[in-house]
Amino acid sequence: MKIEERYENIYLLQKKALTRPEEITSLFPGRKICVCDFAIAGSENGRLGDYDETDYAGLLVIDHHIPIQRMQRQISSTVIANAYVRQHGSLAADWAVATNHTDADSILSALVMTGGLPASDEWSEAAIAADHTGEENLLSDVLQALEDDGNLEKSLAVALKLSANKESLLEMPDVRQKVLQKRTIVRQMLRQQVQQGAFHWQGNIAWIVLDGKVDAALAPALLPEARVIVIASPMPPGSEKAWRIRARLGVSADGIDLSQLQLPDTGGRWNAVSTSRHGGTNIGPQIYVSMLAEKLAGRQGS
Repeated sequence: MKIEERYENIYLLQKKALTRPEEITSLFPGRKICVCDFAIAGSENGRLGDYDETDYAGLLVIDHHIPIQRMQRQISSTVIANAYVRQHGSLAADWAVATNHTDADSILSALVMTGGLPASDEWSEAAIAADHTGEENLLSDVLQALEDDGNLEKSLAVALKLSANKESLLEMPDVRQKVLQKRTIVRQMLRQQVQQGAFHWQGNIAWIVLDGKVDAALAPALLPEARVIVIASPMPPGSEKAWRIRARLGVSADGIDLSQLQLPDTGGRWNAVSTSRHGGTNIGPQIYVSMLAEKLAGRQGS
């Protein structure tokens, strides 16, 4: 475990699927530590506070990924940060605030916890758009488009600039181009597919096969009647398996935990799973959707 980048008292840590608390505390001996928006091993055993913050192993955990039923709803780490700061105030400068990626929810929750941004529903709406609905949201779309760069300082600076003046995006042509390529064009393509009736339906599952990899998180707002949305695409040439299949809960979903359905070749969390984590699958999309429908029907009937 190492520190990849630091900006003031916000730290970008090495990204891991699951981080042990002692890996973080060893990086900041003697300091108070807040973790924003990434999974800490065992944090489901921590003490959940009144504002969905978790006290665990010497860490203040502001994270909606914790595998407990309370987090299986449209919540984000930024929502938790807003609620915590409204009650307790932002953290002092002697705190180390850590995240391990630079998407919208990580950047916004870290800024709220450190006082870089005041608590505001505006930031919560951006994080929910990124994590759950895929709705068009300038702040969300910009930060999601920048995530692959993994540049903490740039993402923080852009978030602060846009939060103060959204027109400032016009002064950032490189950022605008990334948003266009990674968010706007993809969202427009998916909207056209919906309008043209290209999505197939099996019960309340909407599914489609596309030529290439697409961010399924952009789809829920476009298909509000779907409980689950499945987007399949071929794996790259040379892959041992044939299909990349991503399943995402729709905005109308209730009481579904995709990670508990034991779909083959799939990993993920309650509202989003993918075969990418297992190198793809050789099960075809239509058969896969049928399996998903059977498992959903079995859960509903149990």
